[in-house]
Amino acid sequence: MSPALSGRRRQAAQNDTAILDAARAVFLDDPKAPVSAVAQRAGVGISALYRRYPGKEDLLRTLCHEGLRRYIAEAEAAAAVTDPWAALTSFLARIVDATCTRSPSTSRARSPRPRRWAATPGGPRG
Repeated sequence: MSPALSGRRRQAAQNDTAILDAARAVFLDDPKAPVSAVAQRAGVGISALYRRYPGKEDLLRTLCHEGLRRYIAEAEAAAAVTDPWAALTSFLARIVDATCTRSPSTSRARSPRPRRWAATPGGPRG
């Protein structure tokens, strides 16, 4: 368990989370949006955003790295499942859920995802 953050550090961590969540939402809606739109949506000043991310590329790079870490974690979890079909279907379902969710810290979905695969023994026909 990590120690509690001091007031300033806690606020900085909250701002960083808000910036990343806002960036994900803003750039999904409009990939050409300016970083000022991200700051506005996050409810932080533009200087707070630029203190953490010197430019749009740095912000996008962080989002990409975060997404890759989530993908790898899901792949590792699936690799631990002994039944290959169950591993594949659960991996795909979690990846689709992750990509349909705008933010890892919220449950707001972009669109509903129908359940297409069932993790049944023997695969899709068995």
